Amino acid sequence: MRSKREEALDQKKRIRVPILIRIAFMFLAAILVSSICGSVFNYSNQLKIAAQQSKDTARLAAVAAMTAIGDEGSALSLYEDESFREKTRRTFRFICREAGLRYLYLYVVDDEGYRHYLVSAAENDDDDRKINAEYGYGSVQKEPALYDAEKNVLERKSDGDYTFIDNGLGDVCMYILPVIDSDNQLVALVGADYSLESLKAKTFTSLRRELILELLIFGAATAIALLLIRRSVIRPIRNLSDRMQSFIDDRKAHLKTDIRTPLFEDEVTDMEHSFKQMTGDISDYIGEISILTGEKIQTQTELDVARKIQCGIVPLEHSLSGDGYEAYGFSKPAREVGGDFYDLFCLDEDRLCLVLGDVSGKGVSAAMFMVMVETSIRENLKAGRSLAETFTFVNREICLANPEDMFATALALILDAKTGRVTYVNAGHMEPLLINQNPFYLEAKNIMAALGMFDDSVYAEKELTLKDGECLLIFTDGITEAINSEKEQYGGERLLKAVSARIRDEGVLSIPCTYIADLVRSVDAYTDGLPQFDDITCAAVAFTGYGSGREKLTPEISSFKAVKQTILTAYGNTEQARGMILACEEIFSNIVNYSNADQIRFSSERTENGFGVTFYDNGIPFDPVTASVKKKDFEELDTGGMGISLARSHSKKMIYNRVDGKNILELKF
Repeated sequence: MRSKREEALDQKKRIRVPILIRIAFMFLAAILVSSICGSVFNYSNQLKIAAQQSKDTARLAAVAAMTAIGDEGSALSLYEDESFREKTRRTFRFICREAGLRYLYLYVVDDEGYRHYLVSAAENDDDDRKINAEYGYGSVQKEPALYDAEKNVLERKSDGDYTFIDNGLGDVCMYILPVIDSDNQLVALVGADYSLESLKAKTFTSLRRELILELLIFGAATAIALLLIRRSVIRPIRNLSDRMQSFIDDRKAHLKTDIRTPLFEDEVTDMEHSFKQMTGDISDYIGEISILTGEKIQTQTELDVARKIQCGIVPLEHSLSGDGYEAYGFSKPAREVGGDFYDLFCLDEDRLCLVLGDVSGKGVSAAMFMVMVETSIRENLKAGRSLAETFTFVNREICLANPEDMFATALALILDAKTGRVTYVNAGHMEPLLINQNPFYLEAKNIMAALGMFDDSVYAEKELTLKDGECLLIFTDGITEAINSEKEQYGGERLLKAVSARIRDEGVLSIPCTYIADLVRSVDAYTDGLPQFDDITCAAVAFTGYGSGREKLTPEISSFKAVKQTILTAYGNTEQARGMILACEEIFSNIVNYSNADQIRFSSERTENGFGVTFYDNGIPFDPVTASVKKKDFEELDTGGMGISLARSHSKKMIYNRVDGKNILELKF
């Protein structure tokens, strides 16, 4: 694209020529072209007239020659009798004067092409002396060679022909006629020269007079036309241009010039009316755009705030672990706010609750309805109600206060970490996936009506028992209904294969965040960069076997790999992830080496504002936030004590609490 500076330079290079000058120049050019064309046409006609006049005069001279030849018997008598030659010459000269012919001569051509002149005459005395000196009686001329006109007459191809020549006596039109005797024999030629110099002079004189007259007429007509054009065209266009520039400079400025009201309507008045209507439409349109832009900015700001609030309720990522269980949740809204939700929380030391749902619709209305459903389920479960009681109560409350007739599918489960028993209720949601050595979907017959559909719905609980290492994966239709470039859905079978691939490759069951990370990568690869159509939310809970020594973290450095894997799953092998891992590793190393703790847990949470890792241990009280760290020399660096400094330098914030005999340290990144 060309810059404004380049366009300005090009504008300066152009020569500004007013329209009136262009019109005047075009008029003048038209007059000159028409005059020249007329003169050329006139000159061409004059040449034809000259040829015709030469022909007529030559014919008259030929008749006079034939009369002389007839009296004497042959053309040879003209060689012998001077009185007859003089008589013929006087006749030729009389013809020249009367016919306006410049030269007239009688000659014969021998077999070798020589011209033998017998009689020559001219219009005036000077020309007569000149032609008799050059082409008088007895003159013989070889050069120039015979003209085509002479050859045509000699060969009897024509009874008369002409040509234009300059024979040294002037520029003439020469007409040749044969002199035929009584025996129809050609005895001589008559040449009649009509002067073209006088013809040219007359033509140029006529051209000059025509040009002067046309220029006078042109000047008067142009002056009148330019005055009319200036008044009817130029001035309105200039006013229109000024109004356009004023509109460009300030579209709100009041224009000083009004639309003219001429006697007749024309194209210029059409332009003015169109411009007036256009400026009004543009001003209205820009005003509407300004209002819409302001509303859009306000709406976008409100959506950003709503997104942050929603992320506080439904974090993008959240993990929870304890004795006998591990849980992980992931959410990726398709818009600023979404209708999917999940929740992970502990009901007591042994029971973990997982709730996941999908609200009908999208946008702000779905997000508001989602908050109501998710909060109501959580509060009822926290209050001690069972899953069946909670869903029955929440469904009735939603039906009583649901003017938009929205509904939500939801699945909630409670895992008893001591026994592995899972109690769950499925309200219209997709059947969960049970992950073991041979993953499969739970039976669809356990699905009941969605929340908000029927106010008299009564929900019942279903049960199953997880074995050591088994995992339940719950997801929304944003995963199975994701489409690729060929409009094909991802589907449940492809989801099952993506989860099974991890078990097949490693041969052992993995932690929930690993399954979900594999699933999200598989969906992203399937859609191949296409815009996300629906919210993607999934959560998983695994039973790790109570009392089997498979706590989340053991008081050994080697168990830190679980923390490392969680961070790598969230951020990949990046510099940011390596800094997080270094800080967490230093804190975990301090807990293992100095706290005397025999129970260590950790949880992680990812939100729009960052990532957080929390460590729980039952060791001796120690607050690394307020603890002073002595600055060491280089020789003392290998004596330990640098972990806290490294953790502080690689984290944004550290929060410490001592609750129920346990250390709780939260690192914010």
